Amino acid sequence: MEFIGALKVKDGLFIGDEFSAQDLEFVVANKVTHIINCASKQVANHWEAIGVKYFPLYWQDNESQVIIDKKGHLFNKIYDFIESTLSTGESVLVHSVRGQCRCICVVASYIMRKYRWNLFKTLEFLNFRRPDMEVRPNFLSQLSFLEKKYNKKGYITTSDWSETQRLTEDELLIRNTYMNAQLGPIVEENDTNNKEKSFIVNWADNGEDDKEKLVDIMHPASKNPLENGTVIIRSCLKGGIQEFRVPIFKPRKKTLKKVEELIGSIPKQVEKISKINGDELMKLTASLEESWKDVKKTSKVSVKNNLQTRSFSATQKNIKERNSSGKKHRPKTGNSPNRSKRY
Repeated sequence: MEFIGALKVKDGLFIGDEFSAQDLEFVVANKVTHIINCASKQVANHWEAIGVKYFPLYWQDNESQVIIDKKGHLFNKIYDFIESTLSTGESVLVHSVRGQCRCICVVASYIMRKYRWNLFKTLEFLNFRRPDMEVRPNFLSQLSFLEKKYNKKGYITTSDWSETQRLTEDELLIRNTYMNAQLGPIVEENDTNNKEKSFIVNWADNGEDDKEKLVDIMHPASKNPLENGTVIIRSCLKGGIQEFRVPIFKPRKKTLKKVEELIGSIPKQVEKISKINGDELMKLTASLEESWKDVKKTSKVSVKNNLQTRSFSATQKNIKERNSSGKKHRPKTGNSPNRSKRY
């Protein structure tokens, strides 16, 4: 997993890549006034025009690059550059192209001298802050050579994270941040004393795992008992004395009896069916089929009768409506069925 942008090492000190070096919003927001460019041949100094001070390093990311001079004057200048910036409350960005190798070496040299840590402890902390760091073996060997120089000068005194004596506030903060982020050892719980545990919270079932007492509000031992068709709700706040009575639906005795009778009759019917032989079952099915056919026939006949009665009633209504309307018909003349036609 590769990170893009800048990562915070401590207050005022950041490690970044070429993208963080071009991010003006990051520079302004974090008060970055000094930048150490470890890849000046590849990344330009973008913010010199607005007053940002640069410390250029023309290092190449290859196995032949030498980063430590014989006398070690370069890292003394880098240490002074970072310390003078942090003492004024401003921030320093140390960056390369990817932010995984060259800038790590610069920050490692500063931390070894600042907090008197050995190389292994320093790289542990930097790996915690930048998990994707990839330092070349050539650079690691040069850092170990720098560690020997610091040992001779008495700069390195600590190599273990458990040491907490004579630490400054800044170093103690970094140490605690690292330790709190580490996974603690797995603790196995061994019950040597097989004693019964005393429950602080007392439930309605008194630890008997009786779900009816825990769920059923009808039970007198429940938290909100039922009295006269209402549930008593008490305040759960400390010192709360008020009680509210909420009506609740309670099934009548008649309905309960009917339900019980139906449920009780089911096993009896099942027993009767199980006792019937195969021949009797065939007879029952045949009689049921015949009765079902009769029902179908009667239903069809009833449908026809209904249709006929509906049509007859409809015609009668139409006749009545016509008679009730104000239309006058010409009376018939003569008894002959044929009428005289006029031409």
